[in-house]
Amino acid sequence: LARLEAKTLPADFIKLGGDDKPFLARYAASAKPEARGAVLFLPAPGRFIGDDPVIAAALDLLPAGGWSVLAVQTPLLAATAPLADYAATDAEALARAKAGLEHLAKQQTPPAVVVVGQARSVALALAAAKEAGQV
Repeated sequence: LARLEAKTLPADFIKLGGDDKPFLARYAASAKPEARGAVLFLPAPGRFIGDDPVIAAALDLLPAGGWSVLAVQTPLLAATAPLADYAATDAEALARAKAGLEHLAKQQTPPAVVVVGQARSVALALAAAKEAGQV
């Protein structure tokens, strides 16, 4: 977050969450006046949203087709942490996914919302979509 406040991250990085639990996200609005929908990405555990090629491609390409794209940063542990340790971050990752869906709803009322989870985040994506009534 310090890099965001220092403006050393690209312009599509935003801060979500309250002042007590802020987190990074990347957002690109639909380039069309009437959006076709929105896509929420949850990266694989341990992946930084700024380094993920799938998220970068979605942010570059989908807005031109009428889709808004939001990628929320799931909690990051030490680089040496085993994948199993990320289970302890599931509740926080799900809370961030919900905040992301709320952010998308505030930007516009998309006719469709797609929630995409990568690797172990697939289960979190499904849980977030279910809680939002998207499944």
